[in-house]
Amino acid sequence: MVGESRNDLTLEEREAIAGIFTREYYELAYFNGITFVAHLILQLFEKTGILHLLKNRYISCEETIEQLNFTPKAKYALGWMLSFLNQNGFLEAAGNKDGKRYCYNKSDDIELQAFLQKTAELDPKILSSSRLMEYVINEYPNFFSGLKKGFEILFSGDKAIFWNEYFSNDNSGYSVHNSFGALGILKWALERNNVRLLEVGAGTGSASSALIDKLKEKKLLSRISEYILSDISPVFLRIGNRAIMNRVSDDFAYSLKRLDFDKPLPAQGIQENGVDIVYGVNSLHVAKNLVASLQNIYQVIKPDGMLILSECCRANAGRLLSQEIVFNLLDNYVDVDLDEDLRPLPGFLDAAHWRRNLEAAGFKNIYAIFNTDGNYSPSIRNKVDILATVIKAEKEGG
Repeated sequence: MVGESRNDLTLEEREAIAGIFTREYYELAYFNGITFVAHLILQLFEKTGILHLLKNRYISCEETIEQLNFTPKAKYALGWMLSFLNQNGFLEAAGNKDGKRYCYNKSDDIELQAFLQKTAELDPKILSSSRLMEYVINEYPNFFSGLKKGFEILFSGDKAIFWNEYFSNDNSGYSVHNSFGALGILKWALERNNVRLLEVGAGTGSASSALIDKLKEKKLLSRISEYILSDISPVFLRIGNRAIMNRVSDDFAYSLKRLDFDKPLPAQGIQENGVDIVYGVNSLHVAKNLVASLQNIYQVIKPDGMLILSECCRANAGRLLSQEIVFNLLDNYVDVDLDEDLRPLPGFLDAAHWRRNLEAAGFKNIYAIFNTDGNYSPSIRNKVDILATVIKAEKEGG
């Protein structure tokens, strides 16, 4: 499907996609983003002695951990970094999947501050992603040595400022997923009135804000009879509450719900067969058991209702995404149930594996739109991979 123009989308929809995932977005957040993260990793490797081990000889992730006395908890994140550098041409690799060894034999380098300056000149809004990644890379030595846990690094103290900036609709490196999700709601979910909508994993409320703004613009907000904003974090719920309060009148019916989608939802106060639309933006990929969490959601959707997801998407099952460098610190991102057929890697999925999981949970009529489906010139269309998707999955009528 990549590189082709889809005839199941209207011209207006294809132009809307191209307006979300612009040429500037691909240049800054996609192509430059890969280079930026690769060189952050190389800086980390220089600082920790990993690069010395890699220079002009092949060494495995496990051998690196042993020689540098890293904690065993470092294995997934370090293995990801080595694979990411190899995938993008910064390291050579030898051996098979279960016994890969890596070597660095380059002499070129990049000045990261100069790189950031160039990026800022093009789009200063992208820098909140860069700042978060720079902060994280500077904390990785503490993580590798076992001095700090990932949750402590990312969420303790005053770290909320990073997340407010990162998930904000002012961050052009992330807001595309909120806009893409809103496009899906407009396309599929608002042909009916009195829609009861449950948003799962709402985080800081940036997806909610983007959706409400778009519905107000299209004069469709009145079709939402109730908006249930949910997240597992009370802190995020408070932030999300403020985001919605600033956008709606007092008569707009919405509620806040602390919700864990890894557990049955009716037991947490969401009525079985009681919700028209379940909506999530970059949330369900952290489910402990994805099929089980999708079944929990399926249970509360009304017959003929639907699930709409906007997710970062791997171009193929093994393709690594640069933003994972942040989330690889978290146990609930990494320590999930894996299955070769359903979920071969933690975190983000490719479209084929999303479909398999949704089908296994009972959903029908699954339909996906990708960032590559925009009305682009061939110069963009032919060099950009899938990196985002918005998916509709239906619960058939009873």
